[in-house]
Amino acid sequence: MTEASTTLSEGIGVDEEVDFVDDDDEDEILVEPRFRYTRLLGNLVRSLDVDSASAFAIHDKFLAVGFQSGRICFYDHMGNETLHSSSRYHKCAVSSLSIDRPGNYLISCANDFTVNIFGIGSTEFNQRLSLQYSAKVVEIAADFSRLGSNQRFLANVARLNETGTRIYDLKLGRSLTLIQPFHMTGDHPSNCSPNLTWLDESTIAIGWANSVCVCSIQTGLRRYSNSGGPALELPVKHGQILHKFTIPAFFIAGLSFTLPSADDLYDQKLIQTVPPNSSPNSIKNIQTNETKCELVIFGVRDNQQHTSDEEHPSEEVRSKPFSAQLLLLRPVSVQDYLLVSEDTIEMRNVDLNLLHRFTLCSLTSDDIFFLMGAREVIEAIPCSLDERIFWLMDNGLFEEAWERAIRNSELLRENSVLEVGKRLVNHLIETKSYDLAANFLPQVCLTHKVEWEFYVNEFERHHQILKLVPIMPTKEPQLEPECYESVLLAALYMRPKLFDAIVSHWNADIYRAHSIRDKVFDRIATDNRSRQLKKLGGKESLAVKLLREDDRGYILHALANLYLQLQDYENAIKTFLLLGDPAIFGIINRHKLFSYIVKKGENSDDEAQTKQQQNYIKQLMEINQTLAIRLLLDNEDLLPHDEVVKLLGHDPKIQMNYLLLLQTRGEGVKYSDRLVKLLAEHKRESLLSFLRKNENYKLDVALEVCKRRDYVEEMVYLLGRSGNRLEALDLMVNKMYNIDMAIDFCAENGDSELWQRLIQFATNRPEHVACLLRKTASVNINPLDIIEKV
Repeated sequence: MTEASTTLSEGIGVDEEVDFVDDDDEDEILVEPRFRYTRLLGNLVRSLDVDSASAFAIHDKFLAVGFQSGRICFYDHMGNETLHSSSRYHKCAVSSLSIDRPGNYLISCANDFTVNIFGIGSTEFNQRLSLQYSAKVVEIAADFSRLGSNQRFLANVARLNETGTRIYDLKLGRSLTLIQPFHMTGDHPSNCSPNLTWLDESTIAIGWANSVCVCSIQTGLRRYSNSGGPALELPVKHGQILHKFTIPAFFIAGLSFTLPSADDLYDQKLIQTVPPNSSPNSIKNIQTNETKCELVIFGVRDNQQHTSDEEHPSEEVRSKPFSAQLLLLRPVSVQDYLLVSEDTIEMRNVDLNLLHRFTLCSLTSDDIFFLMGAREVIEAIPCSLDERIFWLMDNGLFEEAWERAIRNSELLRENSVLEVGKRLVNHLIETKSYDLAANFLPQVCLTHKVEWEFYVNEFERHHQILKLVPIMPTKEPQLEPECYESVLLAALYMRPKLFDAIVSHWNADIYRAHSIRDKVFDRIATDNRSRQLKKLGGKESLAVKLLREDDRGYILHALANLYLQLQDYENAIKTFLLLGDPAIFGIINRHKLFSYIVKKGENSDDEAQTKQQQNYIKQLMEINQTLAIRLLLDNEDLLPHDEVVKLLGHDPKIQMNYLLLLQTRGEGVKYSDRLVKLLAEHKRESLLSFLRKNENYKLDVALEVCKRRDYVEEMVYLLGRSGNRLEALDLMVNKMYNIDMAIDFCAENGDSELWQRLIQFATNRPEHVACLLRKTASVNINPLDIIEKV
């Protein structure tokens, strides 16, 4: 029977790494190490060479080791013997050791039927007890050395034997629960002893052979019948199984626990799932588990059983049938767990028959674990965050390392978020993942100007600098002009459309615009030479391909924007006009550049200057006539209407549209006669409407224009307006053959002379007579007059 006392310990998340044998196959999932290992040297090694260890106890001040000879020695955590002299307290191998919380007293037992309690620097409570039966395990009370504590040996007790584990409450004086063993008795040697550890004051973990069971002591209500009165509900403690699973081909020598860090709970990418006899769907989110801690299990792996399915076991399995391993498990459901870490440790005399010679001691408050063997002691301490990040990067898991560094930036000591990010970007560049590398740069470089400039050079060296365009900073930080110019030149020769977009988007203050302008000249000149050479039957340069027409347009558009940025407005206007880009109207208004359109020399009548103005205005009209006319009207202070009309004389249609828009603004009255002529020539459908709405034209001029073109309807209106109604009536009847219109005309004027003339005209056409007779009632005509004429 073995016993264990209740202890309250807080664990801190554990890691692992170095000094272990990696026996994973290449096909297996990579498991991140969580511990690093150090063999204790010093006096302890020499002592173990002479006398093998049989029992261990750990305290945060020292390490106590019991030997086969019955001696008990004290060492610091580095393996150096302390000043306290060692003594032989038993006649045979020490079976068990236990230290109180302050580290003042130690209790030991052996197969010599004695139990020794002796002080470390104190002798007040020293005792030596002789027993009828030899004790296998002893446990000293945590407050043993405190006065008034009654110097107890045992507190809350869990008892184990082949029937199971019984948890006994000393205060209640009764057994709370029985946890029956579920390991197969034929699968483990007879010397496999159970291992207990209390995860907290009410939760115990039991490791026995290849099985692990976690049980919680809970308080519930039980109803008791009360004769003659109401039933009573009283609190009753009972045990509840939280987790219960087996570890294949593994036999437990020691059991402890640690609490996972927040980062371990967050990061699930590197965890290998091992759900024996269950589907992966049964594993739920780790944060919903009832047990939040991770189990640290030390034991022996049966390599032959573990690889029994392999047809040809490896040489290592044949030479080493057993190996010592430290497992880190995270329970996730009642029967499933996650294998967080699995390290194989090089230790001597590893055999199932010697399993009782191995054990695990821990300082869970400091996350320090000691793996004890008969001839050696190995310290397992958590890998630091920096070590874990180094491991991830050494194994090519740079993105995971980067994410972990960001989440825990304040905990980094040997690394920095910047350095980890740089290694990630460098790795992506080496693997030609340029897009992904560029996407990480804003997060990695942040506002570090030097780093940005370094990677601009790196991407340029790999001919991938254009990948940086979407993410390249133009302020905070602003890089050296050479960096931006490198991007612009690459775009100029490889992607003209992108070059145009960059020039439009970037402020020219961040690069030397005049230098880029000169490079554009060179590019266009090179293309022109290549085209000329091709026309002459030669071969164009292989270094620079001929520009497509659309690419040439993009480069010219970018050049126009460069002129704007350099405030070379005259060339900017010329280039935009050459492109026929409607954006020129907005640019002229925004930068107030109309003065460059009407720029005059010393002699305002200079013929060349006039031609230039005409050319500019013509080009503007060709781009967008409506916007061009509006531009001319909005800038009459720089170019008066008279000059505009004169400049537009070469294009009557444009001149007509300009005058129409001018008249809608109530201006340009003096051009009404000219507008009548233009409408008659180019827009006859609008002429009559204009004649009716406008009174500023000369009637005789308008009538002459309409007569010359035989515009009868317009002539009728003008004759009627001028008072020559008889001639107008004559046109309606004899030219337009519109008797209805003539009748309405006579009715509007109410002139008897008009009616008589209409009747006279109607007598020549019978159908006109019939029409007049039908309308006599409505127009107040005596039908007898019509009949007499007929």
